[in-house]
Formats: sequence, C-alpha cells, structure tokens
Amino acid sequence: KLRRGGTVLSSNLLFFSPIRAYRLPVPHLGLSARPVSDGAEVDVWSDRLAIGVWLISERTEGQFSDNFFFLLPGERKKVTFRPFYGMNWESFQEGLRVESLAAAFRW
Repeated sequence: KLRRGGTVLSSNLLFFSPIRAYRLPVPHLGLSARPVSDGAEVDVWSDRLAIGVWLISERTEGQFSDNFFFLLPGERKKVTFRPFYGMNWESFQEGLRVESLAAAFRW
C-alpha cells in the first residue's frame, strides 16, 4: 500500500498464478451503511481473502465510488453511494447487497 500520512493513496495485490488456480473458499462478507448528506457511506469487510467484491443497490439507482475490489482478511473498505435521484433510506438499506467472485462462481 502506498500511503501519505494515514491515507491510502494506492494499493495492489499481486498473484503469481491466475486467480482461478487458487481454489479460494467463499468469504463471509459483511456490510453496514450510514446516511450522509448526499447519499450513503457503506463499510464492507471480510473474514478471508475476497476476490472481486462488488456492491448492489437493488432499490435505489445510483453509483458507488468503487465497485470491484479485493479485501484482505479483516480489512475494511469504505465506499460512498450517490443516488441519481432522491433516496429513501429504508428502501436503500433493504436493497443493499454485497457479492464476490468466489460466491458467484462457488470456487
């Protein structure tokens, strides 16, 4: 990770073989969200390496600040969500989901 002060400017993971060769277990992903003035702040975490994590907003159209990333075990990532139109908080929370490639492909 490249940091300036306490801020991560860039991070990267390097794999020595194609990811599909690793047979990774399905991670247990967690998330929480809190409203902010112009949308929501979503906190995502995993108990083990999570490859290709993405967020889904089923009930509110909008854009996540980052929506395809890796998580190391115990790492937390904050992502912001900006709705295209107005946002009903309860509806947003009910439709918010997190997935990963391991879960999608059942490695």
